[in-house]
Amino acid sequence: AATGMIYSLVSRGHETILSSFSAFAGNFPSVALDVFISYLGSSSCNLAKTFGQFATANYNFYTFVKDGFVFLVMVDATV
Repeated sequence: AATGMIYSLVSRGHETILSSFSAFAGNFPSVALDVFISYLGSSSCNLAKTFGQFATANYNFYTFVKDGFVFLVMVDATV
């Protein structure tokens, strides 16, 4: 089972994913992208906010925004 940091990505705003990585096999990129797109499309998303945190049943997501770039990591909820 995956533990610790499972998936990460860097995007320019919410339009363009510049880079992503996962050291684990599975549907982690798909899950993270679905959450990322849903979160960035929601009214609760504020790209002017530097740090963000949100969770699903199995994963926690952390974001850092700097100069229009979004850095997102996905970790197991038990971390």
